[in-house]
Amino acid sequence: MKKTLKWAIGLPLAVIALVLIGAAVLLFAVDPNQYKPQLEQLAKDNQVKLNINGDLSWQLWPDVAITIADTRIHGQQLPDIHIQQADLALELASLIRGELAVKKIAVDKPLVQLELTDSNAGQKAAAIAATPTATQATPANTAEQAPTPLAIDNLSVTNGTLELLENGRLKRRLNNLTVASQGINLENRGFPIQLAFTTTIKDEADRATVELTASVLNENLQRIVLQDGKLELTANSSEYGNHKASIGFTAELDLLKDTLALSQANARIDDIPLTLTASVKDLSKTPVVDGQLSIPNFDPSNLLATLAPDSPAINQLALDAQFNISGDDYQVSQLALVVDDFTLNGELSANLSAQRKINAQLNGTQLNLDRYFPETETETQKTEQPATPNQAVFAPLLAPLAALQGGRGQIEFSLNQLTASGVQLDNLRVNTFGNGQVLQLASASANGFGGTLSANARIDMAPKEPTLAFAVAGKSVDLGQALSTLADFNELSGRGNLEFSGTTQGNSGDALSNNIKGSGNFAMTNGHYSATNIEQQFCAVAGDKNQQPESWQPGTQLNNTAGTFALNGQTLTLQSLNSGVGNLTLRSQGNLQLQDQLMDLHVVLAINNPKSSEQGCVLRSKSIQNRDIPLHLKGPVADINGVMTNAMTDLITRTLLDRQKQRLLDKLLGSEQPQESEQTPEQTPEQQPPQNSKDQLKGLLKDLLKKR
Repeated sequence: MKKTLKWAIGLPLAVIALVLIGAAVLLFAVDPNQYKPQLEQLAKDNQVKLNINGDLSWQLWPDVAITIADTRIHGQQLPDIHIQQADLALELASLIRGELAVKKIAVDKPLVQLELTDSNAGQKAAAIAATPTATQATPANTAEQAPTPLAIDNLSVTNGTLELLENGRLKRRLNNLTVASQGINLENRGFPIQLAFTTTIKDEADRATVELTASVLNENLQRIVLQDGKLELTANSSEYGNHKASIGFTAELDLLKDTLALSQANARIDDIPLTLTASVKDLSKTPVVDGQLSIPNFDPSNLLATLAPDSPAINQLALDAQFNISGDDYQVSQLALVVDDFTLNGELSANLSAQRKINAQLNGTQLNLDRYFPETETETQKTEQPATPNQAVFAPLLAPLAALQGGRGQIEFSLNQLTASGVQLDNLRVNTFGNGQVLQLASASANGFGGTLSANARIDMAPKEPTLAFAVAGKSVDLGQALSTLADFNELSGRGNLEFSGTTQGNSGDALSNNIKGSGNFAMTNGHYSATNIEQQFCAVAGDKNQQPESWQPGTQLNNTAGTFALNGQTLTLQSLNSGVGNLTLRSQGNLQLQDQLMDLHVVLAINNPKSSEQGCVLRSKSIQNRDIPLHLKGPVADINGVMTNAMTDLITRTLLDRQKQRLLDKLLGSEQPQESEQTPEQTPEQQPPQNSKDQLKGLLKDLLKKR
């Protein structure tokens, strides 16, 4: 019994002693550099090139391992990897039998260089996948020739650097690269992979940390499946704040079919959920990507407040779209963008080759920009703003031109309703074209202010000072609504038509205003001027005081009005204006200084009826008929009512003076004729009765008094 117990205890001790002795013999008697050819052959059997330039050395604790220095690993399907030091832990039992089996690989501070422009990478990988691997021994292989299968229990890479190259030049560097995996094999058995790195976004202060974990299922490098994949991104930015994104996915890479499939991937960017599905074919040629992106309805206010503190307050946002990418061709179909209660649908396509092309058809519902960009500035703040910098005024037009980069494009855009700066437009339709440095607004139309609005324009950015040609028109517009909204002028109402076309050039808003040249015409029906009753004021001067209406309607009902005008810089010239009130006709012409808001208009009143209107007054004298009565409207536009009052006061004053002159002449000379001439409008000078000497003298004195 004692012998049996002694033997049972002694045998394990003897085995341990033999192992320690054997290891000591290996440590001191066997040169590990003799394993270089075997290690390089092991790599070669698995289509990997291994160049060990440094020495190999033994390590006894905590595992029996070989330390490798100054080593390069590369291959057709691999990046270029430079290793300063790697520890290969070996299986002791295999080592005693003279075999080399890798149990664990630990690599510190490797440099990995990956060329992004290798167009044949997919073809190379497919060729490798089709080549029999170490686990697929060919019939010619014998037991002695069979390569050692690759099986690594544990892989650890720390403090690595990954350099992404483009045509041999560094494009981006990923630091602090770490990789961890267990059970790596080239058989149809899965193994997990963990990957993490950091990189800069804009400058040294901004960093991004990426972590990728996945279980990899491979079939001899022909079909690789990433199951339960999870990608996490943490970005720290001094300008845009701190953000975190994560995505869970399953992906399948088939090198024989040259395809990649990404199953439904559920992701979250901060509080934003999204779902992505994509499939890629022709990986080794020109990849073709088909997919769908969906962002369920969410509240983006926190994200927008971080990225852009001055951004509009959006409470709900959702997106759904299908996309296709083939080389330089990009297509987005079935686009559905939801912003609060606004929905935008449509399709976009772009070719980003040398001759770029962009096309889009977008249709939207009701968009209220005043909800997101309220006008809160005071007039003082507006006037204190600096002048518009060069080119800034064309920023909305330059954006599509910059994307085209000299190419061609077309955008068709429509909205059921658009509200901006208090202006509401219905059925908005816009069609624009871009060709090189020329952007053309082929047509724009909408229903607004109770009528229809239209415009077209052409801008050429090629000259040093861009040129702009345009035309605008409005038909049956509610003038009361338009003027009160656009010019804060509430005294005029009616229906109006307007046509205006012109040209201008310049790099700023001021230059465009100062260089504008154009002309147009306008017409108004059912016009009403509420500030004063022009007929009443006229009757107070020229009407018989005993034959006046008992009451006057407030304001002035204008006859049909038409006119022409020209615009030269800041000067608006009223070339002609024809209107009237009742039987009173009105003609006008003059200038309006837009910048100073000053007017200088000459108005001529005339009447060819003994009554001002059917309900108006009876004229005091027939001599007023068929006679031009001039008015001069001069002063600030903001005080148009005061200017008109001053003009009427001047008319009354001149009329009273004329009466006093007439009475004075009658007293001095007497009058055998009626006070007012009974000449009818049809009488010619030859038909008039001859004047006597008193009449001739009276006429002479009148002329002298007028000259004074």
